[in-house]
Amino acid sequence: GNKSKPGLAPEIMNTLLSKGGERTTFNVAAVQIYNEVCYDLFYTPKENEKKKMKEVKIREISTGVFGIPSATRRRLLPGHVTTTINDIEDKRIVAKTAMNMSSSRSHIIILVEVEQIIE
Repeated sequence: GNKSKPGLAPEIMNTLLSKGGERTTFNVAAVQIYNEVCYDLFYTPKENEKKKMKEVKIREISTGVFGIPSATRRRLLPGHVTTTINDIEDKRIVAKTAMNMSSSRSHIIILVEVEQIIE
């Protein structure tokens, strides 16, 4: 998406937030697959750290269930969906191609984890 048409991800995140109650929390992880390598888009390098991007692995957690256990999670809060999406876009690797000057040449996976306390 873009600013005038934000796309499906922010719409889904806002819908989830509107449906959750006060006993529901939402955490988000975002990874980019670029040249067959997955990178954590919420990773922040330490001050003296040379690497700017952290590689993560997609793992089969149980039969047929996949996750990204080492990816950085961020709490998703009402009113912060746009900031979250902008942070993802800012870290995204893009490179020009013959067809497009700002092609992403990559895929983004946004994982939303829902935790609800039921009494």
